[in-house]
Order: sequence, then structure tokens, then C-alpha cells
Amino acid sequence: MEPDWRAHESRPGLLTLGLADAPAGMGRRRVRADLDEPQALADWPRDRRQLLRDWLKQTRAEHPKWIALLDQAGPEQQTLAVEALLGLLLRGWIEIEEVSSRASAGVWQPRSVSWLDLPALRAQVGLLDPVAEKAKRENLRWMSVSDERLLNIQLALAGSPARAVPARRQLCDALARWLTQGREGSRELFARFARSVGSIHPAEWQWLAEHVDLVACGISAHAPLLLLGGRCTLIARGYVLVDLAALPQYLGLTPQSIAACDQLAGVQQLCVIENLSTFARACERAEPGALILYQPGYATPGWLESLRHLVRLAGCHVSISCDCDPWGIALALQTGAAVSQAGAQWQTSGMDTATLISCPQRADLTDADRRRLEPLLTSSLPPELAALAQEMDRLGQKAEQEQYL
Repeated sequence: MEPDWRAHESRPGLLTLGLADAPAGMGRRRVRADLDEPQALADWPRDRRQLLRDWLKQTRAEHPKWIALLDQAGPEQQTLAVEALLGLLLRGWIEIEEVSSRASAGVWQPRSVSWLDLPALRAQVGLLDPVAEKAKRENLRWMSVSDERLLNIQLALAGSPARAVPARRQLCDALARWLTQGREGSRELFARFARSVGSIHPAEWQWLAEHVDLVACGISAHAPLLLLGGRCTLIARGYVLVDLAALPQYLGLTPQSIAACDQLAGVQQLCVIENLSTFARACERAEPGALILYQPGYATPGWLESLRHLVRLAGCHVSISCDCDPWGIALALQTGAAVSQAGAQWQTSGMDTATLISCPQRADLTDADRRRLEPLLTSSLPPELAALAQEMDRLGQKAEQEQYL
């Protein structure tokens, strides 16, 4: 049943709500303004605004007692305090609980005050909201996390409502630790990592998924898959695990399945391709002896270990094709390092200045691209990648594989 708010008996613009749980011989009611939104206090006199500032700075309670506010005002400001109370009430910033008794001859007296929108009220008199400021400081601290995978979620956290920040920042802190420690696994595993007690609510998963690539962070709904295609055969303990030549395109295998493979039959070349559309076309057109792997935009430790295992089994040269952008260069270097660790030689394909220049639909480098490019320009890179980095810097542009392969 809806509360039975009624017009105030003597104050136009106010409503009252009788409370049934008053002690015997007493009356209790709540009083508020008949307004949808509170009205500004910009026209308040200076002394009244200062008293309100003092109240807000000294009062931590959400429902302070009126007698406590009078005590804070002091004996010389009792009239000013009453004016401030009535002004806040009429402009919709507070509700008042009033009581009456035989001792007061039935006159209603304020007992306590309820702030209706404390952050906005503080802003009316130039005070910062301490909860919001603390959240802002924590957000700025978290914004120093350098992993570019977290860029969007950093911005989302900074723009979150104050009440949502603690829980969201806990998830973001856990995500940063997860990445720093090189972890990967299911959503359930991440939930246990993030919160030893309690689970991650579906709405929180939705917020995470909207602002970060969970798969790129090594968090998947199920076991992660390594996508591969080509024209060769994977064998495990003498049995055919999969004959890639029988596939029209490609398939995905779990890291455990890749690890079980102990022989590659007929492999003559191993190619790693970043762009999914380009990878799919390459699988469709693969020549006999080709093993083609899809390179995710961020290589997780598990993916790199699967790559090293296949490289050791293949025993052949490896070709790496990533986007002609700063991230593609960094990704090619990371993948190449894993290939070298497995004892094989590697080189890039389609990652050179001629490819970049000939691409008809180049895109301008973003601020994030430039931050990623800067350390590459001063690093010791393979000649082809060094020239590509310098050309990107000169042009201020980049290109995606799908535009030229």
C-alpha cells in the first residue's frame, strides 16, 4: 500500500505522513516538501550557507538529531538554525521526523533530520563529497596500471557511481593481479581468485565483459581453444588426433589436447596469423604441408606454451603475420620469442614498409598506439620491423591485415 502522505495543516508545499509506532501519549510523523527534485540554494544568505557547511562538515550521521544540530549552531545561532532547517525542508533537501506530546501541548517539534541527497547538497555549498573523493583517489591510483588491455575498464571505473566503485575496484584489482601473475582459466576460477568468499554477480560479469576483453585476459567461459588449420595431421600416442586436411576451414583444440599431441605428420611450414578473417581464408587455401595457427590479440601463457610445443614437433621455419600497427609489432616479437625458445627460426610476413604504404585504407595512430610505438622506436628490432615502426611514426598511420592480405 502506498504511504498516505497528506497536505500539511499550516505550511503550503509540505506533506506529512503519520507514523503508527509512536509511544503511548505521543505522536510521530514525517514531513517533506511536495517536490520531485530539490531546489538550488544559490540565493541563500552567506550566514545560512556557512551554518549548513558547518553542519555537513561536522555531521557524519545520515539521520542527525535536531538537538545535535542546534548544539553545533551554538546559542547565538538558534534562530538561524531554525531558518536553515525550514529552508532545507521547503526546498526538498531533507525530511524531518516530528513528535508531539501532552507536554508540548500537541505542538509538533523536530526530532531528527534525514538528508535526501547528501552529495548534491554538499555540492550546493561548495563541499566535496568525501566518499566520492576517496573513490576518485582510488580510481586515479588504479589508472596508473599500464596494461593496455585494461585501458577501457580504467575509464569505466573512473566514471562509475560512488556506491558501485568499491566492488568494481575489487574486481579490477583482482584482474590486474591476474594479468601480472600470468594466470588463465575459466570464469569460475577467476571468481575464486578475485573473491575468496562470495561469487561474481551476473551484472558484474556483464560490466566486466562490456569494458575488457576477458578472453584476451585469459578468462573464458569454458576451456580456452587454440584455433588451427592447414594440410597436415596431428597424432597422439600413435592415433590420429585430427587430420586438418579433412577440414574445410579450421577447428579449436584445448591446451590439454595440444599437449597430448606427440607427432605432426607432413608439416613443412608453420604460419601464425593474427587477423581471424585472414586466418580463415588462409586455412581454406592452405597448401599441403601447412600448419596455420590463429594468433589472438593478446597471447596468454597457455597459448604460448601450446605454440612452443607445436614448433618443437614441427621442426620447421615459422612465419608470423600480425597487423601493421604498434601492437602487431609487439605481438610478433612476443610470438617470435616463444618460437626461438622452442629452437626454431622465424620471420615476419606482410609486416614491412611496402605493405603499409600500399594499403589503401590506413588509419591514424591513436594516443594508445603512440604510447605503444614509442618504446619500439628505441628498441633493438629485426630490421624489417624496425623499418616498419619508423614508417608508422613518419606517416602517423597503421593498417590491419584484413586490408592487405
